[in-house]
Amino acid sequence: MLNLRKSLTVGVMALTIFVMSGLASVVSAASAQPGDLVKAVGSKVVYYVGSDSKLYNIPNEGTYFSWYKDWSGVITISVSDLNTYGNGIPAGSVTMRPGTNLIKRDVTTDNTVYAVETNGTLRAIDSANALALYGSNWMKKVVKVSDQNFLSYSVKTALPVGQYPIGSLLKKTTGSDVYYYDGTNYRKIDSAAAFNANRFNSKFVVKTSMSFTAGGTDITGVESDLINAAQNGGVINVNPNPVTGSGLTVSLNANTAASTTLIPTQASANLGSFNFTAANDGTITVKSVKVHRIGLSSDSYLQNVYLYDGNTKLTDAGSVSGGYVTFANSNGLFVVSAGTTKTITVKADIATTANSGNIAVAISAASDITSTGAAVNGTFPVTANTMSLTGLP
Repeated sequence: MLNLRKSLTVGVMALTIFVMSGLASVVSAASAQPGDLVKAVGSKVVYYVGSDSKLYNIPNEGTYFSWYKDWSGVITISVSDLNTYGNGIPAGSVTMRPGTNLIKRDVTTDNTVYAVETNGTLRAIDSANALALYGSNWMKKVVKVSDQNFLSYSVKTALPVGQYPIGSLLKKTTGSDVYYYDGTNYRKIDSAAAFNANRFNSKFVVKTSMSFTAGGTDITGVESDLINAAQNGGVINVNPNPVTGSGLTVSLNANTAASTTLIPTQASANLGSFNFTAANDGTITVKSVKVHRIGLSSDSYLQNVYLYDGNTKLTDAGSVSGGYVTFANSNGLFVVSAGTTKTITVKADIATTANSGNIAVAISAASDITSTGAAVNGTFPVTANTMSLTGLP
């Protein structure tokens, strides 16, 4: 009989604060193994080390706590050691643990709720089915994810009525045993030790009146496939069914930053905002954007360049070379819903040497945008306002 209880000690709570504050002792990269959680000194970003010894970003707490109960397993390593894993560049993102939370995109234009199955597979679930499966509090299971995080998932057919998603933990109303649904069999978890070894969480156990028969082999201990947060051998963050539409139109946003004076060492200076508008017939995924530096200036004047969606930074720092900086993600930088406009802002850190001249950013040609749309339209070049450069007063 499986007896599951929640417990959280003061010691674990203290360790959580200790680890996430960056004050934990630093260990070497050799001490971190595939399956471990790591973070760099001074950072709060936690990564999962895949079986391929590459890093997989954990995008939000909802995803983290679908796999783990607390922060106690996070290992702090030096930045140089972090860079030994795939040059410190994440190979993908960890998706929600199958059968735990439900997700939806964090946009007002799409209210679709999805159940999550193995390898980041999404199955749309309507409110009636969710109510029948999870009860009146089903909406508390819904976690919002950013558009960029959504690209880590693959949307398949809707979840059949009355069927729990693969990965669900089920408990009959008339018994105490817990079962793991693998898509074919309802596998009994034979002990609390086996439950804990696979990092299952009792808060995700669904008590159901649905009739089912136990099948397959019992879960008697840890199973690598069940605890692999990267899943699919570490190859995730690939969407085989990208959303598409007939066209994307690029234009200068009416509220783009006005001409002003930039000073050396200025951080996150707003250089200009561009509108990306999708046609009404389909959602567009933008995969790359090439930004052109123009004006009486040098490439080195822009020390770090970023793309932002509102207050959300979409990219790591980019460097200007030959007058251009290119931002690219084969799985998508951002998504523009059908018939809507997304405004993307270019920001940069101004170098100490940028003490004279002027500078502006532009999208110079349709070919400088790669997307899933059939065509990129606009009156090119689309150029933001010119900024003056001056030394410190």
